[in-house]
Amino acid sequence: MNVDMLELMLDDSKTYQNVSKDLFLKNLDKLFTRFKERKDTSLVPFPGICSADICNKGCTGFGFVGNHSKYHTAFIFDGDETQVNDIYICNSFESERKDLLMNDFMAFEFADDEAADFKPTIDYLLQLNKCEKACDEVIKDQPTYLYTDDYLQWVNEYRPLYQSLPDVFTGHNYKNFDQFNRLFNVMNNLVLIYGKEFKAKKMLEVYELIDHKSEAELIQWLLHYELFCEKLMSEVCCNMFTGIADREGFIELTQLPSVKVEIAAINNAVVAANLYQKLYWPMLKKHAAFPLDEDLSWSSYANEKRYSLKFHLDFKAIEIVK
Repeated sequence: MNVDMLELMLDDSKTYQNVSKDLFLKNLDKLFTRFKERKDTSLVPFPGICSADICNKGCTGFGFVGNHSKYHTAFIFDGDETQVNDIYICNSFESERKDLLMNDFMAFEFADDEAADFKPTIDYLLQLNKCEKACDEVIKDQPTYLYTDDYLQWVNEYRPLYQSLPDVFTGHNYKNFDQFNRLFNVMNNLVLIYGKEFKAKKMLEVYELIDHKSEAELIQWLLHYELFCEKLMSEVCCNMFTGIADREGFIELTQLPSVKVEIAAINNAVVAANLYQKLYWPMLKKHAAFPLDEDLSWSSYANEKRYSLKFHLDFKAIEIVK
């Protein structure tokens, strides 16, 4: 699982999957790394063909399955014994060895603006310039300290730009917009958390008033805030912040290591999310009507609600009535 042999075999002047040789090999190397992370030490080849009507139906290629993970990938090869004209990932690979296609498929893809023949339009360049300007306001060589008003104003200013960018749903996928999109999502998440601060404060006040030794009171509190905290916990994910706040009250963002944000205006929301998660999961496991990791092929609704304490309590009550 290395690209050294392909580096020698492939022609520098040709494109592979419509991108440069260097870019193709870089992504292939990342794919190999993903297999290695799953404890694979080799990839076992097996023959097959492309079954997709829209691209290379009937073209021959090889699938490769990890010797440990049993994950697989597949490539179509265009060429002969003397040279390789093209290589590309095949998402519609079929083989007589259907047993090797059972587990997850590993792949990579390229954005439109990574293609060797990509020609940027005026609109693309204008939007790219705006994205770079927006990122430069936050991501700098030295640490950036954001007060609450800073990220509220930034998101408000650049939301129209974020909404105007083309995406896979409009038929385009541009890698050069990725940094701005990631930054906007992080900043917008802070705005969403800020919007829940008042209710989170009330939630913590109510928690202080209940009898913490009473399971019944604790369950009522958990159920009352279940829907609210379902969203809150998805926004205040466990790895959103790095460490704890410094003496000035700023905390580092995991996804943006050079950026620190003021914690005071969202502190109740962060504390509430962490407290709820700490209390919720043990209670859910204790009262689960069935194992949480069980394959619930009998009910898509149960699958959807498997991590809802209210669902499990209601489910058990219905069973008792019967």
